[in-house]
Amino acid sequence: MEDIRTVRNFRRETQQVARCRRNKAQLFKKRTTRNGTNGFLNHAFEPFWLFSGNGEKAEEQFFRSLTHLCEHYDLLLPDVSGSAFPQNIYHAWKVTAERIKAIDKKLDLIILNDDTHEAVLATISNFDTGRTLYYIPVKPLWKWVNEPGHQAVAEVVTGIFAYLFQVVQIPMYTEYESFIGQQYRYIEDMIND
Repeated sequence: MEDIRTVRNFRRETQQVARCRRNKAQLFKKRTTRNGTNGFLNHAFEPFWLFSGNGEKAEEQFFRSLTHLCEHYDLLLPDVSGSAFPQNIYHAWKVTAERIKAIDKKLDLIILNDDTHEAVLATISNFDTGRTLYYIPVKPLWKWVNEPGHQAVAEVVTGIFAYLFQVVQIPMYTEYESFIGQQYRYIEDMIND
C-alpha cells in the first residue's frame, strides 16, 4: 500500500504548473473579466414583430400617425432611417413612448390595428381606482321616486342615469355580464352558503 507522500508526488506530476517558469513568455496583462460562455444568456434581443399584411401600407399609416402625434405633443420625429421595416416602427414607437412618458406619466403609447388601419399610434391614459369598486348607486333614486316631495329631482336623476346607461354604457349593477353584477352574485353566494 502506498503512503500519502507517494500519492502527493504522483498528483504533483500530473498538475499543471501554476506560474510561468523562467525564460518563458509572460502572461497577457489584458484578459477578459469573466468567462464568455454565457454571453448568449446575457444578451437582450429586440422583439420581433411578426407582420402578415401589407408592409408598405402599415409603414405609411404608422409614420403618418406618428407625424400627427408629434405635432400634437410638440415632439421631434425620431430618426429611424437606418432600420428596416419592422424594426423602424419599433424604434420610432420606443423613442416616442419614452418622450410621451416624460411629458405625462399617466399616458401610454400603443400601436393599434383594426379593419381600416394596419398600424397607427394612440395614447391611452389609465385611471387607477386602486382597490375601490365604483358604481352608480340607485338606492337614493329609488327613495326619491317613492317619496312624493322629490319627484322633480327623481325625474332629473332618471334622465342622467338613462344617459349614463345608454350613451356612456356604464352597466347597471344587476346586469349579468357586468363586473359589478358578478361581484354582487359572488357576495350573495358567500352569504347564502
